[in-house]
Amino acid sequence: MESTILSKKPFKVFIEFCGGWGYRSKVNSVSMTLAAAFPNCQIENDYNPKVDGAFEIKYIDEEEGKEVLVHSKAKGDGSVNGDKLERIKLKIKELLGE
Repeated sequence: MESTILSKKPFKVFIEFCGGWGYRSKVNSVSMTLAAAFPNCQIENDYNPKVDGAFEIKYIDEEEGKEVLVHSKAKGDGSVNGDKLERIKLKIKELLGE
């Protein structure tokens, strides 16, 4: 069963991706999963045609001025699958102090 985290502070998740390789559907899937796990999280994404093979996910806490890269395909984290998505959720939970 999925656990839902209601954060006490507002935060964003930003997903940057390239347009190739069918990443739009992966962005939608990851966004829906994270929205279900963190219902009060604002999720934004950006298609960047200037980067090839990108799928970068950042945690952003504007109140604290904190921006943390929680997944980077470009830096070797690979494609987001079930195990990696769980790792991303755990990192976000840790950043929230939950």
